[in-house]
Amino acid sequence: EVSLMSADYSKKVLVSVSSTSLLTPVLIFDFPFHVISLEKMFRGENPTHKDRAFKSFMAKFRALANKDSVRFHTPTDTDELRDVISYLELVQS
Repeated sequence: EVSLMSADYSKKVLVSVSSTSLLTPVLIFDFPFHVISLEKMFRGENPTHKDRAFKSFMAKFRALANKDSVRFHTPTDTDELRDVISYLELVQS
């Protein structure tokens, strides 16, 4: 998070499987970058997917992050991930 304060990430995309570091740029710094969360592509047991409070928090966070335009992307499979990457190539250029 410290590096976020001193670097220009405006044309970057943060990608993670299941890390809260994806939330920091939006919640703390209000930076308008794109985030790809691969949590819905995770195959296997993930307790957070069953936790009602976590699901509610993430829904609220996505609404906040996407208030002006879609910036928080959560693909569910490789086809959707491919579509997100294609979309980001267009909007980032």
